[in-house]
Amino acid sequence: MSVKLNSFVLSDNIIKKMDIQLDKTRDIGIEHGFNLCKDNDNIIVKDECTGTTCEIKIMRECSDQEITPKVGDYHTHPRGTPEMSIMDMKRACLFDFKCIGATTDNSIKCFIRKKVKYPEKCSKEIDAFIKKRDILARDAEILRTNMFKENEIKVRQHNEKVIDSIRKIAIIKDKYFEGITIR
Repeated sequence: MSVKLNSFVLSDNIIKKMDIQLDKTRDIGIEHGFNLCKDNDNIIVKDECTGTTCEIKIMRECSDQEITPKVGDYHTHPRGTPEMSIMDMKRACLFDFKCIGATTDNSIKCFIRKKVKYPEKCSKEIDAFIKKRDILARDAEILRTNMFKENEIKVRQHNEKVIDSIRKIAIIKDKYFEGITIR
């Protein structure tokens, strides 16, 4: 059954192609995906690609961008849920929507970029979060290598910062994206 995503429609044919990519991921254990491009009033599949067990590099533009501009993309997750990673969110800021399939429950979910007053802030907020996340990861490694009794308070404080950052990314996601379950 076709699904409407704002002014775009994912046809039955595109959803079947999403299922095929999901089957490939289940069989091989690596990510698969493609661009979703606008051709007149239709969405078409372009530029199929294969990634790794944890990442896929989908082209930033459709291969013939001047004829069929990119409006979104689809990729699969070999493990986990059909939720956006931090990098998925960063890339989703650039387009109208991003769709993700998950092998764990055979589900597909699309995230529509909300119409907000300053859409360019989406990437900036996520970039700031990524920098903070990288600092937290570095600090965690330092604390792990120096696990002494006096560091217990620092570890607790660090864990509180990590939990706070998880809450913040959820707020950013809800601010800029609306999730729609395809199945």
